[in-house]
Amino acid sequence: MVVTYLKWPRALHYRTRMVLLGEDHAGTWLGTRRGNQIESPNGQTSPGASQDSITLFPRELGWSARWYSERATVGRASKYRSYVDITTPPEVTETDVQLVDLDLDVVKTWDGDVALLDEDEFERNRLARGYPVRVVRDALKSGSNVREALLGHTFPFDGSAQPYMDMWFRLDQSLAEEGAETRR
Repeated sequence: MVVTYLKWPRALHYRTRMVLLGEDHAGTWLGTRRGNQIESPNGQTSPGASQDSITLFPRELGWSARWYSERATVGRASKYRSYVDITTPPEVTETDVQLVDLDLDVVKTWDGDVALLDEDEFERNRLARGYPVRVVRDALKSGSNVREALLGHTFPFDGSAQPYMDMWFRLDQSLAEEGAETRR
């Protein structure tokens, strides 16, 4: 699936491809492999993912949550086990996902600490880009709700992602082993 993160109101932030893992009551689950290409607004592509990950795009909620397979040596996955972008509710079709990144992020480190990031960027862009009052209110509420869910280990940070993580991360291992067998 093509996943497009926009900046307010609808300017390209970045675009990438992810693999559909499944859909359930929580939303749409997609997987990304380390080195997955990311397209920037100027059309340039670069490797964006420092580690395999899965991402949940929930139904009607203003965020997208990413879980990394393991700690990396560089990039977000070197610091964070989970990374949640505060966004507009994702628009999901059969072929793509679009959402507007609203600057705020909630993270859980590999040591278990939880933090709200980029409040200064949110405030700058709120003024410069003219976020409507409703968007500001919804983003702040989403940030607070996600932070509380991470701290309280409540849905979807209660292990609900584990089946998708097991499937995606085990699939990677199985393909690597199958490739090694084929090369022998």
